[in-house]
Amino acid sequence: MEDKTPQKTSDLYHDSTNPVSSRIDLQARSDYQNDWLNLIINFFISGLLIAISIPSLFFIVFKNLLGKRML
Repeated sequence: MEDKTPQKTSDLYHDSTNPVSSRIDLQARSDYQNDWLNLIINFFISGLLIAISIPSLFFIVFKNLLGKRML
């Protein structure tokens, strides 16, 4: 995966003359990718918890309503 952010002309020139990235650049790109991965994982976990909790909530409410009508 490559970073698609637009680069300045000076950055493009530097990359063409010095293709080796510095440690700071590599760390920044890694952190950027980790941020997106964490966001995706958080959305997935939140969606999973919502998908479990809403049917459970309906089940509990329905069970309580039936229990009150029986009395």
